[in-house]
Amino acid sequence: MKKILLSVWTGVLASASASQMWNSRDFSTYANIDEAQSRHLSLELAVDFDAKSLLGAVTHTVEMVRDDVTSVFFDVRGIDISGIQIREGAGEWADAEFEVTTPNPNIGDALEVKLPRALHTNASVEVKMAYATNEKSTSINWLTAEQTSGKKMPYLFTQCEDVACRSLAPMMDTPAIKVTYDAEVRVQKDFVVKMSGNQTAEGDVDEDTKFFRFENTIRMPSYLIALAVGDLEYRSLGRRVGVITEPVNLDFVANELEELETMLDKAEAYLTPYIWGNYSILILPPSFPMGGMENPLLTFASPTIITGDKSQVDVATHEIAHSWTGNDLTCQNWSNFWLNEGFTVFIERKVTSQLHDADFSKVAAYLGNITMYQDMVDYGLNSTYASLYPVVFRDLPDDSFSTIPYEKGFQLLTYLESFVGEELFQSFLRGYIIKYSQTSVLTDDLKLSWEDFVEDHFNASETNRILGSVNWDAWIYQSGLPPVTLDFTTEASNNSVKIADGYVELEGKSSPAGFEKFYDYYSNLKVIFLERLIIRAEDMTLDVLQRVDGDYNLTTTVDPECKMRWFPLGIRKGYEPVLEKAHEFVSSQGRLKYLSPIYQALKESGQLDLAREWFQENIDFYHPLAVTSIKKLLELDQRQADSSFFAKMSDQVLEFIQ
Repeated sequence: MKKILLSVWTGVLASASASQMWNSRDFSTYANIDEAQSRHLSLELAVDFDAKSLLGAVTHTVEMVRDDVTSVFFDVRGIDISGIQIREGAGEWADAEFEVTTPNPNIGDALEVKLPRALHTNASVEVKMAYATNEKSTSINWLTAEQTSGKKMPYLFTQCEDVACRSLAPMMDTPAIKVTYDAEVRVQKDFVVKMSGNQTAEGDVDEDTKFFRFENTIRMPSYLIALAVGDLEYRSLGRRVGVITEPVNLDFVANELEELETMLDKAEAYLTPYIWGNYSILILPPSFPMGGMENPLLTFASPTIITGDKSQVDVATHEIAHSWTGNDLTCQNWSNFWLNEGFTVFIERKVTSQLHDADFSKVAAYLGNITMYQDMVDYGLNSTYASLYPVVFRDLPDDSFSTIPYEKGFQLLTYLESFVGEELFQSFLRGYIIKYSQTSVLTDDLKLSWEDFVEDHFNASETNRILGSVNWDAWIYQSGLPPVTLDFTTEASNNSVKIADGYVELEGKSSPAGFEKFYDYYSNLKVIFLERLIIRAEDMTLDVLQRVDGDYNLTTTVDPECKMRWFPLGIRKGYEPVLEKAHEFVSSQGRLKYLSPIYQALKESGQLDLAREWFQENIDFYHPLAVTSIKKLLELDQRQADSSFFAKMSDQVLEFIQ
C-alpha cells in the first residue's frame, strides 16, 4: 500500500506547475528538498519588544542533491523579506531574485529564491535572507510584563511544532531534513535569552544592549529550534540537569522537579547513551499552548505541570524520552507522527513503571485508550485522522494532532513486544535507535527493522508465526480502534469505574460504598472516575453532580486534568457552579488540551456567544497557535485552501488509503 501511495504522490507532483512543486516526502512544506537541502543555518536576531518583532537575518548553507537545480524554495509565514543574497564558496555575495506566493494559505507562503545559474549534485551555496517578523507570525508569543509571574519585564517564547518555524525565520520547515544551527540574539540589558542549543558566549554590545550566542552541532529538524527571552534564572538539579523559570517561581519549580536527574538516568539506562549533553526544563508563562515541547537541551513546559503535589511531573518523563524518539530519530513527515509520539509514550511508561510501579503505567494506558477513542469519535471513526497515517495535505498538520498517534502507536509497540518479551524488545529498540540516529524515518523503516530483528532471533517457524501475526496495514492505515484489543485494566481502575457507576445509580440520593477511596487516588485514577461519569452523562441528573462535588470538591480542584473534564461535564449538564471556575481556568492558562474541551462544551450546550466572549477576552493572552485552533472551533475562521491541485491530490491519496 505504501508503494502505491508514493507513486500517486509522485504522479500528482509531476503534473503540478513549478510554483506548486514541492517534494515527494512532505506536503506540509514548500521546500524542494528532492533538489536542494539546508545543512546548516545561522541566525542573527535583534529582539524589539516595542514593535513585537524579531529583526535580522538567517543564512542557510544549501547543498544540491540533484542536477540542474535553478531555484531553492523555503517556507515563510508572518515574515517580511527585505533582501536576499547568495554566495558560492569564497565568492562575493550577490543579490538574488526571489518571489513569494501562497499556493495554500493554511501552511503559509512559498519563498522561491532563484539561483544565478543551474547547480548540480553536491554543489552548495549560502543563502542569506534579511527579514523581520510581523503580527502574522504563528510561532512567537509576545507577553507584556503584566502577563508574567514576576510582573517586571516583557517576555517572548516560540512554539515551532508542527510547521511554525517558518514564522520565526525563512526555513525548509520539514522534519524530512535535519540541520545544525548557530545563533546570535541581541536584546536589551537585564533580559536573559535561552535557545535549544548550547550557549557559547554572552557579552555587551553597548551600554544598552547585550548579545547571547548559541550553537547546536547535532542535526535536528527545524521544529525543534526554540527561543525564549525574559526575566529568567537557572538552577542546577544534578550533574547534567536543571530548571529555568522566572526567579519568583524558581524555588517552587525546583522542588516539584527534583527527580529530574533520576528520570533522565532511567530513560538512558533503558535505551542508549543520551547524546545531547545537558538537559533543562524551562517553565514558561501560562499562555504556553502545550503541556511540554521537547526542544533539545531545553524542554519548554507549561506551568500547569507544576501543581504543588507533583501529580503532573510525569510530563517531564515524556519530554525526556523524546531525546531519543522525535529528536534523535524523527518522523519524516506529519503523516508518520506516531513514530515520534507512540515510541515516546512507550518509553515514558517503561520509565514511570520504574519510578512508580507497573500498575501506574497500566492505568495511564487504560486512560489513554479512553481518550484515544473519544478523539476517534470526534474526528469520525472512518477519518484518516483516526488512523496512524492521517492524510493532512490541505490542512495544517496540527489539525490531525490528538491522542491517537500517542496511544494507538503505543498499543502497536506493546503488541509487538508481546511476541518477543520485554528484554528482547528493549534490545530491538536500542538497535532501531542506533541504526536510524540523526535521520528521519517512515513506518516502512520500522517494519523492515522489526522483520530483520525477528529473523535474527527466531527460527524459521517462529519467525513466520510472529511476522504473520502483525497486520501492519490494519494497524497503520485502518481508521478506528486497533485491530487487536489489549487489556490494560487493573483493580484500581475497575474500582474507579465502580464508584462512578455507583453515583449514577444512586441518583444523587447518597454516596456509594467505598467512595472514600477517591481521596487516596492519584491523578489518573481520579480522571478514570471522571471519564466514566462523562460516558454516563445521559444517565445523570444535577443531583448526581451536586453529590459528587459535595464529596470531592471537584469544582475547586487544583488538578488541571480533573478540571478539563469536570468543567465541560458541568457545563453540558447545566451545573451552574462550574461556570465561574471554568471562566477563570480558560483565562489563567493557554494550554490547548485544557482550553478546547471547555470551549467545545459551551458551543455544544447552546452558549456559543459566551464562548466567543471568553475567547475575545483572552485572545491577546493566548499563543497564536491556540488562537488559530480555537477560532476554528468557534467558527471564527473559515480559511480554506482554494486549489484544485490540493483537491486532486487528496482525492487520489484517499482513494488508495481507504
